[in-house]
Amino acid sequence: MTGTVKKQKKHKWMLFVLIVLAAAAVTVFFGYSRGSKASAAEISFTNMELTDTGFTAEAEFISSGKTFRTYHYTIEGSVLYLTVYGGLAGGGYSDGNFTVDIQEDMQEVATVCLKGCDDVAVLYTR
Repeated sequence: MTGTVKKQKKHKWMLFVLIVLAAAAVTVFFGYSRGSKASAAEISFTNMELTDTGFTAEAEFISSGKTFRTYHYTIEGSVLYLTVYGGLAGGGYSDGNFTVDIQEDMQEVATVCLKGCDDVAVLYTR
């Protein structure tokens, strides 16, 4: 092999390594900023209220070092499924306390459940 061919292979290899490292960095960044699904064992809910026009609750992470990122919800039939995301404390995420405030038609909703990674826990029933 000539020196030029060796350099081309070396450059291709270096480009491949850079692409893999960039993909890993992006994955870690988005995983950190979004967090992971929290289970019912990690969160304490208080002051829950389900009305025809919304659901509100105060909540806090009880697991050490974990802080709130965001929450998402879906309504399926008469069940409101809440998914909470949390991650390690640090950066702009230093608080484990948060408020859930969903203002939407809840006339048909009878049960509020927390959807974790591998579990679903009933939080509230009316």
